[in-house]
Amino acid sequence: MRATCPSDVGAFSRRCLAVLLTVALVAGCGSGGSDDSTEPAADDPTSETHARIDEAIALANGPDDERDAALAAGSDEVVAIMLDAGGISEALGAEEARAAAAEVFAGVLPEMEDISREDLGLASAESLFQNALSQQGGATGTGVDGSTSAAFVGFMTALVTAMTGTKLSNDIGARVIKGNADGFGVEIDRGRVSMQNSTTKTLNGIDGTIDTDVNLTPCPDPDGKVSVKATIDVGLYVAGSREGGRSELDITVDAQVNDDAVVTSSDLNYRFQMSDTRADGKGVFLDASESIRLTGREDMATATASVIKEANVNRTGGDITRAQAQSYYALMFKMAIIMQEGLLYQAKDAWESGRCVDLQVTTDPATAPASLRRPPSRSPPPPTSKIDGTPTGGTITAEVTGGTSITPTGKTGAPAAFAYIAPGEKDKAATITLEARSKRGVAKATIDFDTKAKGWVASGGGGGLVVTGQVSSLTEPFSLTGTFPGGSGTFTYTPTDERSGTYRSSFSGSGVTGSTSGTYTIAGDAGSTLTLTGTGDGCVQDIGGSCRNTTEVITLTPAT
Repeated sequence: MRATCPSDVGAFSRRCLAVLLTVALVAGCGSGGSDDSTEPAADDPTSETHARIDEAIALANGPDDERDAALAAGSDEVVAIMLDAGGISEALGAEEARAAAAEVFAGVLPEMEDISREDLGLASAESLFQNALSQQGGATGTGVDGSTSAAFVGFMTALVTAMTGTKLSNDIGARVIKGNADGFGVEIDRGRVSMQNSTTKTLNGIDGTIDTDVNLTPCPDPDGKVSVKATIDVGLYVAGSREGGRSELDITVDAQVNDDAVVTSSDLNYRFQMSDTRADGKGVFLDASESIRLTGREDMATATASVIKEANVNRTGGDITRAQAQSYYALMFKMAIIMQEGLLYQAKDAWESGRCVDLQVTTDPATAPASLRRPPSRSPPPPTSKIDGTPTGGTITAEVTGGTSITPTGKTGAPAAFAYIAPGEKDKAATITLEARSKRGVAKATIDFDTKAKGWVASGGGGGLVVTGQVSSLTEPFSLTGTFPGGSGTFTYTPTDERSGTYRSSFSGSGVTGSTSGTYTIAGDAGSTLTLTGTGDGCVQDIGGSCRNTTEVITLTPAT
């Protein structure tokens, strides 16, 4: 099939330009040159449609430098069209106009680094964009030659603001952040990230503008729905005039999250508009939109793409050519797909960070890890949404590092109770990691256990004697304090093994001194309260007939 439209008329009809865009879509959306002729459609339009979506998805999820290079090249081409169609090239000279446009936008992202978190009420004075920009390849966020063209810098501005706003607020808790500084605005709470940027620069005879507006609801709703929106609006004008043009891309993404907290499908709706006006009032105008659905996103390698709404021309004006329409479409389509993937990645990073779901872990009793050798006797609390406080459902998994085992294994419906079997040896440690997953997000919790002796609290005695103190180890010598009416003494224990040994004591009071000596034994189960029983002989010094048998019973309670 061939579709032909005149390129030398003052205005295209809506129907004609729609055909051109459809042909561009089916033919793979080449960035075009100056050729205004149409190309034959592929034999299998559905296959070609999937191929162009697959190409854009691969670009979105591929190496940053390849993605940035592709977008920068397309952006440079679109900016050239804006400069030419808007009369800027004619006013300033073609080469001068391109150089000036590049210089205008070269410093936009570095200038954003100067906006501090403190300016926006984010508490810290560190650069708002420093980390995000470093992740994107350098001070300009790209590291790609020619990347200073307006459309590309606008794209990077939107992506970087989304990345920064989300990452910096994943631990926001219940706070609400609002701020505005130098054209940059932010409004963030646990369930929403809204960031706007408005930049205007004048340099070498050109006014350049970039306006971005990014909104994410990073925590899925009760049905697992997530919404992200972004607008990128860039303009280039002869300084002090409206001679020039602007280009705007609006995208909305509605995604579905399953009970594994994985995106299963996404609907992308995007619209791009461009308008260029020369000094004589003539120019071009294009307003088009498209909707694309991706299903089976659990495995992007086998995800299925479909076009919900074909590329549709909403309005047109002026003598736009097929090559110009193709160039705009090719770039805006790729930007829309990449923005979708980038924004969903930021939302996913948020709902996997613990921002959205609360997981409370209890033991039974909480102070006695050994009790986890049997299931808790009370029902555990369910994971709940931090947005509305309702149970999230989904599953919980538990993993042990350091030994020995926990049951049940694998995914268990929430809420879940687990039984942990601790190592039988002493001085062992283990960590249990629990992860709750649902369509509301992810929450994690850890519990540390060990079989190291935490010591015992000693109390007891006999015959008016009260013995107290702390015992840190049953295999190392330890001392306890004894008191009686009118005096006090010290008991020193020397273990033979963990359950027995010898002891000696010395005491004084009421004008006399004395001592005892004997042996002791310890009874009771490991990890529980123990009983130390000491038997021996005691004598008061210099008093004949004062020696007698003694018995002390001391309770050793595990320290907490």
